[in-house]
Amino acid sequence: AGTLRTVVTRDDFEKEKSSAAEAGFKANLLDRRLAVEAAVFSTSVDNMQFFEFLVGSFGLLRVVNNIDKVNLQGLELSANFKVTDDLRLVAGYSRVQSEIKTNTSRPNSVGNESPYTPDYTATLGAEFDVPVGANGWRLQASAFYNLVGPTWFHVIQSQNNETVAFGTANLTNSERDKFGTVDARFGLASDRWSLALVGKNVTDERFLQEVIPAPEFGGAFIHPGAERRVSVEVGYKF
Repeated sequence: AGTLRTVVTRDDFEKEKSSAAEAGFKANLLDRRLAVEAAVFSTSVDNMQFFEFLVGSFGLLRVVNNIDKVNLQGLELSANFKVTDDLRLVAGYSRVQSEIKTNTSRPNSVGNESPYTPDYTATLGAEFDVPVGANGWRLQASAFYNLVGPTWFHVIQSQNNETVAFGTANLTNSERDKFGTVDARFGLASDRWSLALVGKNVTDERFLQEVIPAPEFGGAFIHPGAERRVSVEVGYKF
């Protein structure tokens, strides 16, 4: 039986509910210069709300469906190291394993990963804050590398799916590859004034912010991620 005969849609959708358990610890080491946090978690989501396009003899529908039950489990790690009074290093990492346990709307998606859930994310950065001159002015600079792991955007994943116009298609293209971006900031600040040059995605990494596949059509609607952005920020505290 093809997916077209198993898709279930309704005029309304159920409230999303989740229950979670988490255990972790926090520690201050090296004379409190190093702060470390770690946690493991397990989350069960009932009626996870999922936005998608459906295509069939009825035309094109933009709907919110519910995934009956999804389980997520993983870990989170973070560290903050004060190298000197002026320099601080930060790092973070999270890993998530997800699985669709029940899905009335698309039964053939059971066992697949949860949509919009990166396999992992990581951050590595540095912050510099040092006094300059008189009158309380400070030079402030920071740079962060942000890594986002592979991410599925649909419950139908690396499997064949019956389409309206193209026979059978494989939805492998509904997964985004890992990508990394760099954000940076450089400026001056006093007790009242601040002036900064801010860069987002300074390496101009090309990636997709969102992919909305239409499995029955064999295609997808895509939303490209933001390209390099540079701005100047001026602030004043009253």
